[in-house]
Amino acid sequence: MEEAAIDNAFQPLALVLLFLGKLSRLAANPLIFIPLILIPLAAILITNLVHTVRLAKTIAREEEEAAVKEAIRALRKEREQKK
Repeated sequence: MEEAAIDNAFQPLALVLLFLGKLSRLAANPLIFIPLILIPLAAILITNLVHTVRLAKTIAREEEEAAVKEAIRALRKEREQKK
């Protein structure tokens, strides 16, 4: 009776392990790995890179505009003090 209970307890585990084994064997196959894992990963990386570059350009432009405004303000202040 106890052996049957133990077998019933391990049956779902055995099915999960069987499924994981088949899944890992499929993932190791280059015909499956490249289109299902590698291509989406590359697409995600490229999209994140493009987004990061755009964000960096925006931040750099804003900082440059702030620096130019500060320089103009300093020049005007200097001219007013000379008058």
